[in-house]
Amino acid sequence: MGSSSYDRDVYSGSSYSSWGASSYSNTVFKSTGMSDDLDPKNKKIISKSKNPIIIVLDVTGSNINFARLVYDKLPMFYGEIESKNYLDDFDICICAVGDAWCDTYPIQIGSPAKGLEIDSWLEKIYLESGGGGNEIESYDLMAYYLANNCEFEENSTPTVFFIADEGVKYRV
Repeated sequence: MGSSSYDRDVYSGSSYSSWGASSYSNTVFKSTGMSDDLDPKNKKIISKSKNPIIIVLDVTGSNINFARLVYDKLPMFYGEIESKNYLDDFDICICAVGDAWCDTYPIQIGSPAKGLEIDSWLEKIYLESGGGGNEIESYDLMAYYLANNCEFEENSTPTVFFIADEGVKYRV
């Protein structure tokens, strides 16, 4: 699955459909709190690539299986970009967002990476799985963070994907 630069074994029982039922799935997202590496305080996302990609995962309870699905499918996503030459000179930064009203760690910020190094950032994500059941999440907080804490090369084309399932608290 994926290209040789980002290829790993994928357990036959997808982590999306059988999370917690296999030893494979227990090796991912097993953090019991936010990693210091993901702490947004005094951290900037700095990418030197021409096409930086930021993937923001909603890690609240209602959307938690999509974070697991992203882990399963990211090598294929990366490999397609690479093998079809959709983008040259790209990296991927994994971030996580929760609900600032009730989660302990409402945002977690990774660093841009390439290939298998992306997995090391995914594995640090804490799936808090809270959320307030209030039909909103803190996507606006993450958007604000990204708007003010990213440094990209001049003439780069950054892309941000929010994988989310709720509304935004504050709309402009």
